[in-house]
This record gives sequence, structure tokens and C-alpha cells, in this order.
Amino acid sequence: MTMTGNSTVDVGATGTIIVGNNSESTGILSVGGGSKMTANTIGIGGNNDGAAGGLGTASVSGVGSELRTIGDSGFMSVGRSGTGSLAVSNQGTLSATNLTVGRSAGGVGSLTIDNGNITLSGQQASGNGAAFVIGNRGGTGLATITNNSQVTISNLGSGGASLNVGGTPTNPFGTGTLTVSHSQVTLNAAPGQATVRIGHDGTGTATFNASTLNVGDGSLIIAGQPGSSGTLTLNAGTVMNTGYVGVGATQAGPGGTGSLIMNNSTVNTTTFEIGALGMLSGNGAVINATGDVIVGGIISPGNSPGRININCNLITLPGSRLILDIQSFGDGYDIDHLIIGNDSTFSLSSLQIVFNFLGNTDPTAFAASGGFDLDNFIQSLNPLTGAVTGLSTVFGPEQSWGNVIDASRIMVQSSDFNVTQLALQADGSFNVVAAPVPELSTWLMMALGLLSVTAVARRGRSQQGLRCMVHAACAGGAPRGGSAAIGQGHEADVDMLLRWQFVVLTLLGAVALALMLANAGLFTLNRDAQTALGQRQQYVQQTIALESLYRDIVKALAELAVKGNDPQLIAILRAQGLSVTIDGPAGAAPASATAAPSTTAAAPARKPEKAK
Repeated sequence: MTMTGNSTVDVGATGTIIVGNNSESTGILSVGGGSKMTANTIGIGGNNDGAAGGLGTASVSGVGSELRTIGDSGFMSVGRSGTGSLAVSNQGTLSATNLTVGRSAGGVGSLTIDNGNITLSGQQASGNGAAFVIGNRGGTGLATITNNSQVTISNLGSGGASLNVGGTPTNPFGTGTLTVSHSQVTLNAAPGQATVRIGHDGTGTATFNASTLNVGDGSLIIAGQPGSSGTLTLNAGTVMNTGYVGVGATQAGPGGTGSLIMNNSTVNTTTFEIGALGMLSGNGAVINATGDVIVGGIISPGNSPGRININCNLITLPGSRLILDIQSFGDGYDIDHLIIGNDSTFSLSSLQIVFNFLGNTDPTAFAASGGFDLDNFIQSLNPLTGAVTGLSTVFGPEQSWGNVIDASRIMVQSSDFNVTQLALQADGSFNVVAAPVPELSTWLMMALGLLSVTAVARRGRSQQGLRCMVHAACAGGAPRGGSAAIGQGHEADVDMLLRWQFVVLTLLGAVALALMLANAGLFTLNRDAQTALGQRQQYVQQTIALESLYRDIVKALAELAVKGNDPQLIAILRAQGLSVTIDGPAGAAPASATAAPSTTAAAPARKPEKAK
């Protein structure tokens, strides 16, 4: 069916229009030239959750051209138990209360909006508010919105307004994919009633490129239910405004496996939460929150490497991880940065920090360059001046890297190097010792060489035997019934190894085997040593954390011994290698305890200027 010239089809507030109704039908609809089609329900590619739909194709193009649903349902579907495709272009419009793409088992829907409009408003008689749904009830939906298109979802009633990709609370499960480029999506609802769900209880994937997503004071939740999977990617200057962001988390509790990838994009929110199965990653990400960023999952800056800015209070929970990549290039290094606003508070004691050396990046060489320093990775931003400095520059009087983070939670991973020592220094730098991992290709080459040598040696021995047989044939004539062509009174031309060559090659094969076994043994020992040193390092770091406490205890005991003139306490201190010295007349100055014999400590060297 084709509509042009401002034509109208209106089947009323209770009527239904279906394009491709059942499994044996195919329908085509074209609405253009300012024409309008109106019904209570419009289905393209089926219209029944319990029966297989047909194949439906529809298009809406041009200013004033419109598909509209009205009445107590106001429902429009694309691919409901069937296969449906709908394209809107050149300022064409879809108007409904609920628009669903890909619904029910067997439902496959595709929606393309190119410089078009979607206007969803009101509330159904059932109480469901205005909603844009992509993939639910086991269906599969794909929606692409491009070229300055506008999507508006509005409802001030109790049902709220929602955008759902991969299941909804009332119609669970499904697979949805949404791509928005150079366009805008806006939700308007009563306070707290607007919701964007990416992978509610199904699988949802959404990508925004150079676009805007406005949710007001509502919520954006990625992977909202346990078992769900959701991924949201914000690229190229995309801005998202919302009251709450949950990545694998909700206000009510944990969610599924969620991922938020931000590349040169911004999120403005009140509260930002990453659940235990959630991950925040990307390069050039900016998160502005008036409340807290609560991390129970993973922060992994960069597309190896990159930067994430968090301008708000940062709270890390047990199980949280910060993965920091280091990549060598030429004579320098690219590293990840986590940057925190200088007017923000931070709690990092529960955070596990993983330094991930990419490719053949050498941890020892990186430390020698002066770059292996926490202040280079975790930094502070002055939003007024734009200056970025090491986080330790905004530490309070009682703060240091030793108590801001838990050194026992720091680890290194590398595919090419075994790290046998990692020690955090008081200034935030690291001492590290690493050795190259023996390459499997080296072992394989040794084994191949051994096999080749053995094969040649065996061939040589076999050909020696053949030579003897040829001589025998020449001396005694051809065997009975055999061919006389072998002899003819001449020695056969057969390649073979001399005895000394055979012996040398056999010895070389034995040496190659020994080297391969030694290499494998060293690799195993290296792994065991790395594990043992890691355990020792954890013990050392825990001891360092108690050093200041022990120093205060010793000082207090010394003062008590002098003040009370307690010879027994003084004797105990001396037995531990400590001498008690009174700086002046008794009671005039506090006592001090020093190690005996005394040692002189050099002043610590100034840290090199950190690379930004």
C-alpha cells in the first residue's frame, strides 16, 4: 500500500492496522507526501505474541508524514512474532505511547530513523507509561537513529517514561541493540520516574556517537538484574544527563554484568555506582557527580592506555579493582590515568591496583625511567586552572601513599616478563625486578631442531646399512630373482653421514634437549619464586604499615622508663638493641630511644618531575 499527496487513513481509537499479519503473509506500506495513518494498534511483521507473524516492511518519509497510534493502547510494534522493518526519514514521524522493536519468540524487528522523529507520550490504560522498547519477551530488536533525529519519551503519570534495550520489568528477556548518532534522546517524567535500561534482564547493547541523552533526575541502569548483560558506549563528545547511574548495580541492589565505555564523553549525574560485575572503561571520560562515585567493580581507563576523570567523591568497596596499562613506544611510555577532582574526597583503601604491562614493555626499564610512580597514574585535577598533579599533592596532613592505599593489594601482570620483586616506596614510586619469560617459540625451535638432528642421524645410520648391502650386492652378484641394475660392477651413489658427523650431530641433539629441559625448569622456578616473593612483599608492606605505630610505642616506653626511673623497662629496651637517652635534666625534656649502634640516614632524594 502506498500513501501520497496528504492522504489519510484513520481506523479510529479501537482499530488495528497490521502489515504482514501471519506466517504466510507479506505486506508493504509506504507513507509519504505528508500522509497520515492512525489506529489504536499498528503492527509491522505480526501483531500477536502467541502466533507466528508474517513479513512486514514499512516506510515513513517527508515532513508531515506520520504513523500514529491513539486510544487506551497506543501500541506500535515492529517484528512481533514475525519479521518487521520500518524506516523513517526526512522529518517523517512516529507517534505512539509504546513503540516496541523485536517482541516475542521469533520476533525480529529493525527500525531506522534518519533525520526523523519519534514522539512517545501518555500512559496506557494498563498503567504502563510511555516507552521505547528494543528486544523483549525473547524477541530481537535493532534500532538505528541518525542524522539529527529526535526521540522524545514523555509521561508525567505514575507509569513514568522509559527507554529499554534488552527486556523490561513487565515483559522480560530479549536481545536489543540501539545505535544513536548525531541525534538526541530525551525522557520527561515526574520526579524520579524516568528510566533508561540497557540489558534489564536480557542482553542489551547501546552506542551513542556525538549525541545527547537526557534522563532528568531519573536513572540509567546497565545490566539491572542478576544474569543480565548490558553494554553502553558513549563516543565522540556524547553527553548524558541523569540522576543515577548504575553499572551492574541498581538502587535496590546488585545487577548483572554491565559495562560503560566512555570515549571523549561526559556523564553528569548525582550518584554513580559500579557493581561487583560492572566495569567503567574508555579514554577521555569525564564523570561529574554532585554525590558519590561508588566502585565495587572495575575501573580500567583507556583503550590501552587512556584517561578517566572523576570529579566527585570516590568510594571504593572490597573487591574493587583499578587496572592501569603501560605501553612502551620508542624511548617513551603511554600509561593510564585516573584523575580525581582536587575538591573531591577519596577512599582507596579497599582498591586493588593492577599494573598491566602490555606486549614487550619491560617493568624494570619503566621503573628506571622514573615513570613507575603512583602519582603518575592516580592524579588530581584543578578544575579552575586545568592543572593536573600527582594525587599526593592534595593529601591531608595524616595521609600518605602508605595509608591511602593498601600496598598488599598491588599486583603486576605481564605476558612477557616475570616480576620477582615489587616494592612500594614511601614517595609512591616502585622498585621492581623482572625477567623475560622464556618464549614458547624458543622451546619449540629447540624441539624441532632436536627432531631434525635425530632424523638426519637416523637417516645416516640407515644409509650406512644400505651402503653395506650395495657392496655385498656388487661382490656377490644380484640376488636370485632380482634386478642386475644395482650392481653393474659400480658402487651405488648413496648420500650418508660419516661416523664423526653422526657422533657430533647426536651430541648436539643431546645438548639441545638439555637446554630445552633447563629452560623449562628455570621457567617453573621463576614462577615459584615470583609467587613466594609476592607473599614476602605482602608481609613487608604490612610491616611497613605498622612501622609508625611501633615507633610511637617505643618512644612512649622510653619516656615512661625515664619518667618513672624504671630500670627494668630500661633493661628491656636495651635488650632489644635500643639505648635510652635523656636530652636534658630529668623531667626537662622527653626521652628518646635509638637503635644501638646508631646509624645515620641520608635525606631522601627529591622525586623526579612526573610525566603528565
